[in-house]
Amino acid sequence: MVALRFITGAILVGVLNGHAYASAIAPRDNQPAKATFDPALLDKYAKLLTDLNAGLDNTTKCYNDYVTTVQKNTLPPQKVVDSIDNCNNMDDYTSKLLQQARDTAENGKFPVETLGEKKLANVLVEGQYYSRPLVAKIKQQRQASVVAWEAYRVKEAARETVAAELAKPTKQQKVDVSKAVITRSKAPGEGGGVIWTVAGVSISGFAIAGVVTYAPFNEAAVIVADAIEEVEEAAHIASTQVDKALAKNVNDVTVGEVAETNRLFDFAQESLEDVDPHMETLQNHIQNVPEAERPDATAIFHHNNQQLNQLDQILETTSHRLEQLNAAVRQRLQNIL
Repeated sequence: MVALRFITGAILVGVLNGHAYASAIAPRDNQPAKATFDPALLDKYAKLLTDLNAGLDNTTKCYNDYVTTVQKNTLPPQKVVDSIDNCNNMDDYTSKLLQQARDTAENGKFPVETLGEKKLANVLVEGQYYSRPLVAKIKQQRQASVVAWEAYRVKEAARETVAAELAKPTKQQKVDVSKAVITRSKAPGEGGGVIWTVAGVSISGFAIAGVVTYAPFNEAAVIVADAIEEVEEAAHIASTQVDKALAKNVNDVTVGEVAETNRLFDFAQESLEDVDPHMETLQNHIQNVPEAERPDATAIFHHNNQQLNQLDQILETTSHRLEQLNAAVRQRLQNIL
């Protein structure tokens, strides 16, 4: 879990909340002017302001870019969600720069009276004319960090919800694959492997879209997919054969035709049952899939399971129709005898 702040830190909070920085230098106004100033301090201060302004711009951009990136997907990878830490580190850096600038300005040898002449912001006085752009940038960074934090909170909550769902037994998981689009393609390189792409899936109401690159799972998924295609073909042939026989007059259906129809159905049924051990292997691989890809791997498993359930229903319907055919032929033979 990343550590988040709503703004750059206590130092920037003080600037935004308008602490009485004027009073911080008031005693200096009531003292006799310093006899000597250190010009090197002014150069150091100017450099700190340059770095601070650039740091604020970069940090604001980092937070804004973060929001854009995490909002591209309902469930972005964990490393993408946690990348807000990059912005937080930049946030810390700007806080340190501001503190260093304040420390420099509070040095007794710092020529504070020359800031206006040099058109430099006074980090000790928020209302100073040249301080206004700096204060505006600090406020922009604060707002950007607040928006980024909210985006982080939403995406992290989504990931936690999905993770809790996937921790349940498979049959209890709420995975909607009714609109799933699962495709496979050749993996880059010379290995000859495949990658699976998932879209149109919802887990606990959160849209899932991504790829699975874990080779053992992908290879097992290929075996299952190919086996399902064989079952689909066998079920189609068996169902078509049954329909063809039932469309005839029972007196025109030969015993050999009935036997072949039953054989085709048995082959389809056995092909369906043969997929079970492959599905078990596929399911066992899910726990080893990288965390970022696990929702997609789970979606593939559920999609395959849905296909098998649909094929089971088709074969069950075909079985009833085949029994009608067998009964009609048996009755015809009995009548002959």
